[in-house]
Amino acid sequence: MKKTFSVLSVAVVALLMLPISAKAFTVSPSSGSYSPGAEQTIAILANPPAETSTLQLRISVIGATVVPGSVITSAAEENGYLFIGVCPGGTSIKYTTTSLCIDIAKSSGMITNGDLLGQFKIRFNEGVTSATLVTDVENGYLVGSDVLPDVGRGLGSYTVSVANTPTPTPLPVTGIEDYPALVIVGGVFLVLVGVGFFMMRSRSQILQS
Repeated sequence: MKKTFSVLSVAVVALLMLPISAKAFTVSPSSGSYSPGAEQTIAILANPPAETSTLQLRISVIGATVVPGSVITSAAEENGYLFIGVCPGGTSIKYTTTSLCIDIAKSSGMITNGDLLGQFKIRFNEGVTSATLVTDVENGYLVGSDVLPDVGRGLGSYTVSVANTPTPTPLPVTGIEDYPALVIVGGVFLVLVGVGFFMMRSRSQILQS
């Protein structure tokens, strides 16, 4: 009995030492149906699992691209948030065509659930049937010295489809179906006129001789 209790105790301690998964934030809208090439603004809303003032935001965009210049954090900055772009390729780059990578900190107080952290716009790709937003590597909150990871979680799922265009109904063209008959009648008339003219000319020549 003591041995079983000891094994359970070790298992519980081990589980407590594992990183805790957490939903770092949500997006709105998180679903919808769009045409290829359409654009949609996405809002990022805080969802801290514990008291914290720091967030590592990492979003991967699949089936769509981030519209250049569309990442806006001014409202959150006025609310005491600081933003540092950490995307590869330069200094303080907040986004690429297919990702967002930003370290966020609250200058005073803690990150509040539901706070607007920023917004960005995506453009849905041609030739795809869906687009998704997923939390990427290193995404999560920093609580004390521990990171509460939130990696690989689906944030948004969108349907991409071409709108059904009704097939035009051909308009009827009046008289087309009667055209062949008119041609035949006209042809017969011309033949009869020609035969009559020939007979009259022949008779005239006989009388003169």
